[in-house]
Amino acid sequence: QGMYLFPDQMRNVILDIRRMYSVFGIQYSNPVFDFEGPQDIDFADRLHCERLLPPEEHDAAYFEKKKKTTGCRLFELGLMPSDNVKGTPLDRSMQPRCFQFILFNIFLHWYYLCDHSYEQYCEMTELFFKEKINVFTVLLNEFKVNEKKSKLFHLCEDRQPYASR
Repeated sequence: QGMYLFPDQMRNVILDIRRMYSVFGIQYSNPVFDFEGPQDIDFADRLHCERLLPPEEHDAAYFEKKKKTTGCRLFELGLMPSDNVKGTPLDRSMQPRCFQFILFNIFLHWYYLCDHSYEQYCEMTELFFKEKINVFTVLLNEFKVNEKKSKLFHLCEDRQPYASR
C-alpha cells in the first residue's frame, strides 16, 4: 500500500478486481497489503548493494521488526523460498526491470496532478478499471459459453506471432 498512486494498490480497485475474480470462482487475496513498507531501506539497498554493517545477531529490535515485513509473511505462507528475495535471480524473473516508473511519474506528477486533485485521480482510475473489468467479464463469460467461437478466443489467436501459428 506504500505505492498508493498505482491502481493495483488502491483499495477500491482491489475490491473491484476481487469481485470480478469471485464471479469466476477465483479467490483473490493480498496477504501483505496492510503491512508497512520496510523503513530501513536506504539508497544503497535500492541499488542492491550489500550493507557495510549488517545488523548484529543480538539486535532483537531489528529481528522483531523484520518479522513484520512482507517478505517474512510471504515466506511464512509458503509463497516465497526465503524472507528476502529482493535482488535475487528469482526476484528478477518475477517482475520486469524497466523504467515504467519514469513514464508513470512524468504523466502523473508533471501532467495530471498539475490540474487535478489526488481524489480526482483516484476517481478517474477507479472508473477506468470498472469499465475494463466490465468489458473483460463480458468477454470471459462469452468465452465460457462459446469457447472457440468467442471474441476473446479470436482476439488471442490474432495476437499470436506468425511463427507459432
